[in-house]
Parts: sequence; C-alpha cells; structure tokens
Amino acid sequence: VNTAAYFRKIGAEAAVIGAIGDDGNGKTVLDALDSLGIDRSHLRVIPGGETGYCQIHMDGGNAEISCGNKGGVLREKGLSLTQEDKDFMKQFSVLHFDVNGHCDGLLPEVKELHVPISYDFGTFFTDERIAAVAPYATFAFISCEGMEEQQVKDAMAKIQKAGPTLVYAMCGARGSI
Repeated sequence: VNTAAYFRKIGAEAAVIGAIGDDGNGKTVLDALDSLGIDRSHLRVIPGGETGYCQIHMDGGNAEISCGNKGGVLREKGLSLTQEDKDFMKQFSVLHFDVNGHCDGLLPEVKELHVPISYDFGTFFTDERIAAVAPYATFAFISCEGMEEQQVKDAMAKIQKAGPTLVYAMCGARGSI
C-alpha cells in the first residue's frame, strides 16, 4: 500500500490489488486509499479476516520494520487473480510486489501480462528468494542498512544477474545505490 501511496502523492495513477480483513486496520486502509484517490476496485475485503500490518520505527535515517501479524489474511488465504484483475493490471506501466505481500507465487502469471514488475526484497534477499523471484522482476529493491558497501554491491550484482534490469539498494541514512 505504501508504494501506491507514494506514487499517488507525486501525481501518478495508482491502484491496490490484494486482500484485507474487515477489521479496524482494514477500515483504516480503505479510508487512507480513498483519501489519496487510490483505486481499490480490485482489493478484496475478507469477512472475519485480519488485515496484514507492520510497524515501522524510524531511528535516524534508518527504518526498523517489524511485520506485526506477518501478512494477515493474505498469508492465511492467499490471492488468486481473476481475468478481470489481469486485464486491469495491463493498464499500468509497472506492477509492484514486495516480500511481505505473500503473492510471490503469482509472479509467473503476472509476468505473462508483459508489464514491468518491480519487487521489494526488503532485507530478505537470500539465494533461495533471489532464484524464486528475480527472474520475474524488471526492477528490484533491497534494504541494506548496516551492510558494507562491497557487500551491497555484491548483493546487487547477484540479483541483477538473476533477472532484473535495475537493482536499487536503500542504505538508510547513507542514501541509495
């Protein structure tokens, strides 16, 4: 949701496809999407479901993220795309996924839409995840706070070799590469 919010704030069209619960956090998400003018027509609200959330603590320029309930209803129930979802997705210039979205299994199907895919690995860019995800991504993002510059460059090279055209490393207060 945050990526859609950032894009919308700079004037781009944005939408969210996924699933949330009908709990208080879900209502907060819906209200925020509506206030920002983000299309949520393909966002499922699951009765009795718990909305996924994370907590972000800023320490200087570094974000410390903890995934409160590890994805909520998306982790529990997953997501299947309808043909209507796929047709809708084709309207966008890029489709964004992230490690906490619990939708990695959809990447092969989404790749067939021929729309560039961006993927945020966060700090979870293990060899296994790189092999599973990077071949489908056009753009990749990694979080590298605390890593030495050479380690960051090595990680970026490994990910780029697996598929993405561009890899961005976010290094907290040190900036990005």
